[in-house]
Formats: sequence, C-alpha cells, structure tokens
Amino acid sequence: MQKNFKTSLLFFLIFFSHKTFSQTIINGDFEQIDSNLKIKDWKWSNAPGYKFTADPFTHYSGNYSALLINEANLASEAGGAAFIQPFTALKTGIKHLKFSVMVKTQSAAPCGIILNAFCRQYPILSTDMFERGIGGTLDWKRISTEFTLPTYTNGMSFGGMLTGSGKIWFDDFKLEELPIEITPAGPALKKYFTEFIDTLKKNSIRRDSIDFDLLAKDLEIIADGAQTKAEAVKPFQYAFAAMNDNFGAYYDSLAVVKTEELKKEAEKNKKVLKIRFPVGGIWRNEFAIIRISSFGVQDSTQAKTYSDSLKNLIFSLENKKPKGWLIDLRDCSAGDRDALMNGFSPFFYKKDVLTLHYANDSIKTWDYSDTTLRKINKKIPVALLTGPPTRTASESVLIAFKGLDNTRQFGEPTGGASEEAAIFNLSDKAAITFSTGVFSDAKKRKYSGRIKPDKLVEYPKNTQIKIEEDGIVYLATQWISK
Repeated sequence: MQKNFKTSLLFFLIFFSHKTFSQTIINGDFEQIDSNLKIKDWKWSNAPGYKFTADPFTHYSGNYSALLINEANLASEAGGAAFIQPFTALKTGIKHLKFSVMVKTQSAAPCGIILNAFCRQYPILSTDMFERGIGGTLDWKRISTEFTLPTYTNGMSFGGMLTGSGKIWFDDFKLEELPIEITPAGPALKKYFTEFIDTLKKNSIRRDSIDFDLLAKDLEIIADGAQTKAEAVKPFQYAFAAMNDNFGAYYDSLAVVKTEELKKEAEKNKKVLKIRFPVGGIWRNEFAIIRISSFGVQDSTQAKTYSDSLKNLIFSLENKKPKGWLIDLRDCSAGDRDALMNGFSPFFYKKDVLTLHYANDSIKTWDYSDTTLRKINKKIPVALLTGPPTRTASESVLIAFKGLDNTRQFGEPTGGASEEAAIFNLSDKAAITFSTGVFSDAKKRKYSGRIKPDKLVEYPKNTQIKIEEDGIVYLATQWISK
C-alpha cells in the first residue's frame, strides 16, 4: 500500500471519528440502502476511480452486500479507497469482544479490514489486517479476531479498504461480547503498576476523574501478559490519555540518565542566554499593541530584566493615551511565568489575580493589589490575542487577564498546556510527568486544557501577513472602539 494512501486514509479516519453514539455496529449486514444503492450509516473516502455501493447480485446473506470496486482498473497500488463506521463507545467497563466479517474478492490487490479503538486520541487498538492475506480471487471467507477493551475506551471504528485494482465484497459485520479474559502481567510489572498508580493518587490534579481500581485492571489489559518494566510504556500512555492529561509522559531510566548528562554538559558550557524581549507600539494613533514571543531566562536576574523591560514598554505606551490594549500571545509557547506576571503587573489590580491549586490542597497566589504600585487605567479595554502556540506561561497570563473586567479574548483556542506539571522519579530511576496543579482567575474560575476565545477567529497558517490584513486584530480593535 502506497504511503500517500495511508496518509489519506489517516485523515479520513480522523475526520469521521467519534460521530455516532452507539455501542455496536449499525447496518452491519448492509441491508439498509437508499434508492441509489447507497449504503446507510457508513462513510467512505470518495476516492477517484473507486466506487462503494450495495450489490444486490453478490451477497453472503440477506439481499445485499457492500462492494468496493476499482472502476478505473488501476493495475498498481497507486491509490486506494476505504469505508468506515465510527462510533463513540460508552464507558461501561471492561469488555472482551469478537469482531467478524465475511469477505469475497475478485482479482483484488491487497485489501484490508479496518479495526480501531481509542481512548481519546490514544490508539488502544489499530490494525488493517493485511496480514490475513486478503486479496486475489477468493470465495466468501470469514475474518475474525478477539480483543479486550479497557474501561476508558471512548471511540471505535470498523470498515474495509482496497488498494489498487479489483473488487472486494463485505457482508455481516458483527461485534459480539464474550466473557472477559485478562492475561495477568508479570509480578515485577504488576508491582510497577502499583507504584505508578500510587504516585498518581497522591499528586495528580486529575485523580478524581478516574477509578484507580479499574485503571489497575486496564493497565494489565494494555500490557497483555507483559513481564518486564520495559513494557510499561503503552499502559502508562493509556493511563494519561484516560485522565486527559496533556502533560502525561513516561521516561525510562536510560532516557533520564541521558537527560541528566545533557543538563550537566549544558551547565558546563553555559552561555549567557539572549532574551527575546517583548515589542510593541501604537497603531493608528489609537491602539497600544504588545507582542510576546517565546523566550527563556536562566536565573532570577534575567527574569527581573525581562519583567522590567515589559513594564517600561507598558508605561511608555500608556503615556500616549491609547483607547485600548492588544496583548498578542499568539507566538508565545514558552516563557517564564513569574517574569510575565511581574511584567504585566501594572494591569493587575485585584487580589489573587492568579491562583495555582495543587492536588494536596495547597495553593500559590499572584497578588498585585498593592495600591502603591503604578497601575494602568482599568477602564481601558484589553484584548488578548491567542492561538494554538499560546501555551504554558502565556496561558497563565491569559487566565489572569480573563479574571479582570473589560477584557476579551480573540483568535483561536490556546495550546492546552495551561496546568502546572511536575516530574516524579520511580524506583528504577525512570520518571513520569503529569499535571499537578490547576489555575484559577480572580473570579475563582478554574481553567483546564485549551482555553477558548470569546470570539473565535482563525489565523492564517504559515503566512506572514500585514497588521492591516490581520482579521483577529481587526475584530479586537472593533470591539475596543465600541
């Protein structure tokens, strides 16, 4: 199968995933059709040269089968076509399932059966079953497999594909529930799972979102009889997906050692880091614009230098009496949170403008309510411009602004790294990282994942545009002017 077809198929599967709420295959016998022989409840890729239709003349049972045919009669694997039925699998506990389908082929290039299962975006099960040798000319043949799904499976898809020439018929897609079968993990790995879960129980900000007793069973399902700690990667990745933790990651002991060596080498060869300072100006003699790019600081001295630079920029722009502020965070995916918060402190006049809540119920607050400090006129509106690159420290600043009056967010949702994360070492010197804290604004609203704008505006990708042509800036200035 050609790489370009695999890429197209991936986009096709992603686009149609999680559309139908069900717990079983609908119209798996392909008997539900319209007057044009179009099969209901199934999506297909509309590939040029191919056709997907109900066939009333060739079928295994009933009155119809599904036919996938290369009408252009391509002689090579230059392309391909696929059809699927995606649905959301409700979380009803661990399930052991049997999937089966009848297939028939005529002069067919390699064909496949699509079978996928997901926990959010993490693939629990993914196969095209090309290893079953489907192709050539074969009479009706049953293809089947058994698999166990963990508790937090929330998406599945089934279907078929044809690459290159020929025809393939499908009939009787079935999904049957069987008695649960779990192959136990080895003692060392099982103990490792316990250590992993205990660390999450104590420190994860998302610990209340999951049943840890069920998670323990799920880890063994994903491990599928594995014996050693080296095979813990997939189970741990599943656990982080089940908890919807964007920071969740596992680093084996070799990766940790390598990271420490790189840190020591970098420290030994340390050079003074050149800081990317904020820039800004007055546009159209009305609007103060400040742009924050990704930056890094090496110590508290550099952090203060950055925050002082930002304050000075703010005060210089305020002296020109703008009618509104535009804070552009669209290019800030990395930075120092305290440097940014201190830099923007002239805008923050409420107590506890930003609060970090840890899993152990402790908190950290950023309080700039001291009236002796110089402040910006709070009646002047502030527009925050965001996009997918807006992450980590810049998301914290965004949260602080959203708790103020007379502010609004424009653009696209942020990158979704708005929580605090920490690294924890395991007994074998491996490490895991995950979310340990969540932020709230001055109005006590907590934020998790991607932060959605008040006004959604898509930003052109991979293009340099003039400010006069920037739709996000335009809408922000329209709001300010009103």
